[in-house]
Order: sequence, then C-alpha cells, then structure tokens
Amino acid sequence: MAVVATISSWEKKRPLLLATLVLAAAAWLAWDGWLNWPAQDNQIVKKMLVSHDVSTAGKKLLRTWPGWQAASANQRLEFDRFVHRSNFSGWHSVTDIKNQRWIFLVMVCVGIGSLFWFSRVRGRKLSADESGLLLADNTRIDWSQITIIDNRRWTSHGIVTLTYTTAGNETRHTKMDGVIYENIGPLLNEVAARAKSAKMVPPP
Repeated sequence: MAVVATISSWEKKRPLLLATLVLAAAAWLAWDGWLNWPAQDNQIVKKMLVSHDVSTAGKKLLRTWPGWQAASANQRLEFDRFVHRSNFSGWHSVTDIKNQRWIFLVMVCVGIGSLFWFSRVRGRKLSADESGLLLADNTRIDWSQITIIDNRRWTSHGIVTLTYTTAGNETRHTKMDGVIYENIGPLLNEVAARAKSAKMVPPP
C-alpha cells in the first residue's frame, strides 16, 4: 500500500490568496484608469470654467473640451499642458492614466499566473510504495537508486534531502519539505525503511 504526502493546504492557498489580492488591486486600478480619473479631469475643467483665475481666452479653450473619453489624443495633450500652466491641482495627465492602465494589465497577468500556479500545485503529491518513490513531477526513483538520506536540516527546517542516481548514472538531489507537503513523516519513515543501501545522515 502506498504512503502518500499531499501538498499542504497553505501551499494551495498561497496562489489563491495572491490571485485574490492582485485581481482586487487590478479592479481598483481599472476603476481609476478608465472611469474615476477621466471623470475627475472633466470636473476640473468645469471648475476652471467658473474660476476667476482663468483668463477669457483660457475659458474659450476649456469650452472646446468634449470630455476625456471623447477627446482626441492631441486634445488631451493640449489640456495637459494648459492645466499645468494654469497651476490647477488634481489633474491626471495622459501619462498618469496610461501608466495606471498598464499597471492594471500587468496585475491581471500576475493574477492569471497565480491561478495557473494553483492549477499546477493543487494536485501535487509524493508517494512511496514497494517499488520506489514517486516525486511530484512523476519522476520515479527505485529504492536502490537512493544513495544518501540527509536529515541535517530536518530539525531546523523540516527538510530532508535525498541524493539518488538516475538510470544514466547521473547524481541528482531532491528535497522533501515538511512545510510544502502534509503527512511527510510517515513517507520519510517509509523511505528510511526501504532505501536500505542509502547512507543515513542524522540531524545535528
């Protein structure tokens, strides 16, 4: 009967937590970049139209503003320069809004990547049976291939490192991490009992 160590609940929650935080932040950035900041700029134009600090010529220009969403790229840049010269605070420039939108797109990509990470890790497990050890990436190691069971980091970090040789006589290492995998103690006991030819390095 196989002894199985499944991925820990925390390892499964981490990518979901990251995705939730990142996508929530992305939604806020989208609100600002596409709705809130353009609407605030439109309000600033309205304030400037009734301000005594803006000249008649300036107000004539302000009346040509069709709204941020309808304005052309040249109009937006022209109003960026005009509002800056008029020393009105709170205006969001074309660059400000463009950066907000780019950050939103990056955050969405990170969120999607986190969901992909979750899909990859949620079913990960280690298992040991009579024939050998099966790693999370489906690499199978026969018991006779394991040469060293290194327990020196078990007490401090909950990690046991196995050294094994492949069919091509290459030496490789794999970490058995008690934080990443649940129920790893019984699996490690199975490894110690069945890898009889391996050198056992005890914890300090």
